[in-house]
Amino acid sequence: MFPVLSRQSTAGLTKLALLGALALIPSNHAAAIAPRDAPISVMVVGGSISQGRQGDYTWRYRMWEWFTDNHVGVNFVGPYTGTWGPLGPEAPAPPLLYGESALPSAALANGGYAADIDNGFLLNTSHFAIWGRQLAEDVPLISGMVSQHWPELLLVELGFNDIGWFISDAAGTLTNMETFISSARAARSDLKFAIANVPMCAPLSAVVTISSPRQRHTMRC
Repeated sequence: MFPVLSRQSTAGLTKLALLGALALIPSNHAAAIAPRDAPISVMVVGGSISQGRQGDYTWRYRMWEWFTDNHVGVNFVGPYTGTWGPLGPEAPAPPLLYGESALPSAALANGGYAADIDNGFLLNTSHFAIWGRQLAEDVPLISGMVSQHWPELLLVELGFNDIGWFISDAAGTLTNMETFISSARAARSDLKFAIANVPMCAPLSAVVTISSPRQRHTMRC
């Protein structure tokens, strides 16, 4: 997953914010036109496309602009505030032996944003999105995140890494998403969701002839 930088390319994603805002408006027409006194509390949950890389504007910033331009108060919540930052120096380490698994690494969220980004956004950048994150990894975490940060709306962009890295197939990813939603709602029953589609992917072997076994397990999107 790669960060989305341009305003044009974020059109579909900003529509999710509109759908989320509309989901919080009562169905009664008279009540629907009454402005909210409090900002909408939104938790962005995702991987690299949701977090962004050091120096990016990120589509979270474009979404914040959309809310601001439309005079909709929003409070982004979550455990992280930064983008995927540069890796720090590490001592040399021997390669893993056969059958060994790497220890889980700490979430990297120490990166900054584009130099000319609005300072108002820098005060409202919280999120729950980490580069490379899989839906399967967030299933056991989301209940605690909701309990801790108490969002009204989850804006979820997960699933690509599960399918693209062969962690799960489409059916398994859908099952995990159902569990993810149930776990989140167990922490807050009135929680609302805006869930992005997973970009269409196909194995490169289905598109071109590849000789390397390693390349046969690469996804094309």
